[in-house]
Parts: sequence; C-alpha cells; structure tokens
Amino acid sequence: MLPVKIGVSEWALLKMEPPMFVTTTEITRRTGLSKPTIWRYRRRFSDFPKPIIVEGSSSLRWVAEEVDNWLLSRQVRKDAA
Repeated sequence: MLPVKIGVSEWALLKMEPPMFVTTTEITRRTGLSKPTIWRYRRRFSDFPKPIIVEGSSSLRWVAEEVDNWLLSRQVRKDAA
C-alpha cells in the first residue's frame, strides 16, 4: 500500500478545509498502541486509513478524523485495557 500524496493546493481546489494531520507518534499517544501495532494494523486491516505524504515533506501523516473514526468503529481505545 503506497501512501497518497496531496498538497495544500489540491485542498484549495476542492474548496475544502485541509484536514488535521497527525504523526504516528501522536496516534500512539491518543490510543496507547505501539508504533509496530499501528503498522501491523495497516497491513492486517484493508480498511485502516492510508497515510499521506504532505507535499514538501518525506514523513508520513495520517488524517486524524479517519484514524479516530476507524478506531471508534473497532472500539480500540486507550482505556479499553
């Protein structure tokens, strides 16, 4: 699965507000999941949100709302333990 590459100008063309992007580290803080677990989820679950490469950057980002919605649909929460 290759990440999607989109720049801010594309969001402007769609007349949409750009979504909030989060790092893998931020996802680990929000959920209590480890980075390897997040990457395993990405491979294991075809519906897990795809990471995005923001134009001008080589690091991956995730759309926060997509990750939150996916986690809620799976009921994977930090307090679930």
